[in-house]
Amino acid sequence: MYFQPVRTLRNRIAKLNLDLATETALKARQENISDLNREQLQIGMRSDGSWLPPYSANSVTKFGKPAGRIKLFDTGAFYEGIKPEFDKSAFQMDGTDSKTEMLKDDYGDSILGLSDYSIGELAQDSLGQIQFELRKQI
Repeated sequence: MYFQPVRTLRNRIAKLNLDLATETALKARQENISDLNREQLQIGMRSDGSWLPPYSANSVTKFGKPAGRIKLFDTGAFYEGIKPEFDKSAFQMDGTDSKTEMLKDDYGDSILGLSDYSIGELAQDSLGQIQFELRKQI
């Protein structure tokens, strides 16, 4: 009789759904996830940690591009279209801009996605929300 609350809590803990809690927390941070991908591109980095090539001298002098790595930013439409797509246990980055497929063909699929560093940032940012979602299940 005295142990019934403990048994009830143990049974609830055994039924926790970490995947659901994680998915809910990440969906609440969709814009943060998109921002992490954009931040990588702003420094010319792909999700696999490789670097985009530098702008050509012609692009810098004739078209006014900044010296340094390609950032895939012109009007901002491509950046604005970067969004995570969720399935049951993961997410992947996708782009809604009409130039997305062309840019992936030119610079690789890894222009969309999060680097290991960005994944670590996301994990730190999401931990409190995941804990909150788990508590709601108990």
